[in-house]
Amino acid sequence: MADRGSPLSAPAPVPATPSPPPLQAAAPTSHRAWIIAFLLFAFMVINFADKAVLGLAAKPLTKELGLSASEYGLIAGAFFLLFNVAAVAGGFVADRVPGRWFLLVMAVAWSLAQLPVAAAAGFGVLLASRLALGVAEGPAVPVATHTLYRWFPAGARTRPTALLTAGAPLGVVAAAPLLGALISAHGWRSAFLAVAAAGVVWAVLWYLFGRGGDVSAVDHPGSSSTDEAAPGPRIGYRRVLMSRTFLANTAVAFAGYWSAALLLAFVPSYIEDVLGRGTAETGRIVALPWALSALSLLVPAFVVPWMIRRGASGHSASSGLSAVTSALSGLCLVGLAYGPAGPARIVFLAVGFSVATVVFPLALTSFGVLAPARLRGGVIGVYTGVYSVAGVVSPVVAGRLLDVGGHGAGGYATVFLLAAVLQLGGAAAVGCFADPERDAARLAPLPRPDDHTEGR
Repeated sequence: MADRGSPLSAPAPVPATPSPPPLQAAAPTSHRAWIIAFLLFAFMVINFADKAVLGLAAKPLTKELGLSASEYGLIAGAFFLLFNVAAVAGGFVADRVPGRWFLLVMAVAWSLAQLPVAAAAGFGVLLASRLALGVAEGPAVPVATHTLYRWFPAGARTRPTALLTAGAPLGVVAAAPLLGALISAHGWRSAFLAVAAAGVVWAVLWYLFGRGGDVSAVDHPGSSSTDEAAPGPRIGYRRVLMSRTFLANTAVAFAGYWSAALLLAFVPSYIEDVLGRGTAETGRIVALPWALSALSLLVPAFVVPWMIRRGASGHSASSGLSAVTSALSGLCLVGLAYGPAGPARIVFLAVGFSVATVVFPLALTSFGVLAPARLRGGVIGVYTGVYSVAGVVSPVVAGRLLDVGGHGAGGYATVFLLAAVLQLGGAAAVGCFADPERDAARLAPLPRPDDHTEGR
C-alpha cells in the first residue's frame, strides 16, 4: 500500500472551474420579477422625458427669459458636464448600496431638480438645474440594469433587458406629443411640473413594490444562476474592463451613441436645410427613427432565443446580432450621405439612426454573463460613462465639420460618413472579439493545488 506521500498515490480530483451560465438558457421567472421589470421600464421612460423637456420648451423658454442662443446652448450642454462622471461613480456605488434605495433617491432627485425651473427660472437656475439633473440621471442605466439582474437569473435576462432599454426612445416618443400639448395649453413651466410629478409617482410605486431582488430568493423553483447563487470569482474590475468582450461592446455602443447624438442635435436641421421639408413635416420625420429604435430594442428579446433554438451559440446570437445591426446602420448612413435623393433618403435616415440601438441591450446581457454580481454595477457604470462621451463629442465634431464644409449636402455628407465609419468599425470589433462566455471562463481563477489534500 502506497504511502500518502508516495508518487504512486493518486491525487484527489481537482474540481473543474465552473463554466459561466449560457447567454440565454431557459429559466422560469416570477410574476413579481416582471412587475419590477415594468417599473424599471417606466423609470427609463421618465428618465428620457426629463432629458427631452428642455428641448421641447426651448422656444417659449428662451423668448420669455431673454436667453441668447449661446446661453441656451450652455444650459443644454450642462446636463452632460457631470453625467459621465456620475454614471461611473454611480455604477461602483450600486455594487455597495441596495438598488431599491439608490433608485428611490435618484427619482426624488430628478423631481426636485425640475421644481426650481418651474417656480422662478433664470439663466443661473436653469444651469444649476441641468447640472443637478445630469448628476442624478448619470447612474440610471447601470443602477437600473444591476437591480433588474437581481430579479432575473443569467439565463432569462434578454427580454427584460430589451424592455428596460426600450424605455429610452419610448420616453422621447411619448413625451414629445404630451409635453408639447401641455406647453401649448398651459405654458412651458407646466411641462417641468409634469415630469417632476411623474418622478414622484414612480418613487411612491417603487417604494411600495421594489422590495427584494435576490435572484436566489425569487419564487421560481428549480432555477439557479452561477452568477448570483454562488460566490463570484475573486477577480477585480481591471480584468473585466480589459476583456475583449467589454472593450468590443463599449466600442460599438460608442458608435451607436455618436449617431444618437447626431439625431438629437443635427438631423432636424438636415431635414429642413438639405431635404427642404417644413417644420411640421420635419417633426414627423424625426419621430420615425425614434419609433423604429423602440421597436429595434425589442428585437433581441425574440431573435436571440430563436437563434439559440436553431442551434446557434449564445456568442453567435448576441455578438452576431450586434455586428449585423451596427453594420446595417453604417451602410444606411453611407446611403444617406451619397445615395439618391427622394424617399430613399428618408428610409436611409430612419433605418440608419435606429437599428444600431440593438447593441445596447445585447451589451448589457453580455456583461451579466461576463461580470460577477459583486462587480456588475461598476462594470456597467464604466461602460455607460465611456460610451456616453460620444454624446458630448459628436455634436462638437459635427458642428466643426459643418463650419468647414458648409451647411449644405456636402457638409452633412461628411458628418454622416464619419458616423458610418464608426458604426462599421464597431460592427467589426464586436463581431470579431466579443464572446462573454469565453471571457468569463478565462477570468475564472484556476484552483490552487494546496486547496486540496492529496491521497485522502
